[in-house]
Amino acid sequence: MEAAKGVSRQLMNPTFFLVLIGLVLLSLILASLVNSKVDGVSNEKITIGTGRTGAGASTANEITWSQPKMTVIKSITLVATTAAAVATGDIGYKVGTTTGGVDVVAAATDGILDGGTVVPVGATYNLALVGTVASDPAPAANPSFTAVKRTLYFGITHTTTASDQGYYKWLVEYQAV
Repeated sequence: MEAAKGVSRQLMNPTFFLVLIGLVLLSLILASLVNSKVDGVSNEKITIGTGRTGAGASTANEITWSQPKMTVIKSITLVATTAAAVATGDIGYKVGTTTGGVDVVAAATDGILDGGTVVPVGATYNLALVGTVASDPAPAANPSFTAVKRTLYFGITHTTTASDQGYYKWLVEYQAV
């Protein structure tokens, strides 16, 4: 009977309740972190950097980004943050696992500008990711997925001299798997 009274008094102690609530919240937070992250990543949307149209004709411009292990890229968007002006020609993009590579996003040599002269600020492009072929008897892994941390190369290409190079932000959305 005395033990029951001691437990009853302890349960009525406000400090006991605060500690108990703190422990419950801490365990929920830790469980959430363990269940939703791989290598510190859950579902991320990031700006990886600024690319630009190269100064000379056919001068490619690439930036790199390290994709975390056990993640898959869900989307890549390219946004013009300053205007680009060129003599009539094409401006495009590509994304790969090697410099000049095209295995994550196939080269679209006129994906930004096709025979034109100006790319306005705010022009936005949702890039088509290369994926696993459906109904393939021997499917390959999706190039947007990586089991190990790796470097990706994001390139802006063009076929003519830029009088105003123009800058672009690469936006990447990826998720841990």
